[in-house]
Amino acid sequence: MTTEATATEAMTEEELARYYEERKEDLSQWETKPRKIRVRRGGPSTVFSIRFAPEELKLIQDVAESREVTISDFIRRSALEAATGSVAKTA
Repeated sequence: MTTEATATEAMTEEELARYYEERKEDLSQWETKPRKIRVRRGGPSTVFSIRFAPEELKLIQDVAESREVTISDFIRRSALEAATGSVAKTA
């Protein structure tokens, strides 16, 4: 874990917002390897924000990466499978 990650873990939401706002132009904050994105077809969609604890997000990222899907697709499929009781189809 980096020193920066350790420092930000103890920050309040307001402090985090200020921290990242001050560094929004700092390219070193970005990942070196861009993530592959997929544009969904079939018209407009809705963006929904959800909060995860850092360890939950890390687990989700690791599983999504191991399945070679995006985090969004992994969360979407998992939620639809839980809601419908069947495996969600890929869009």
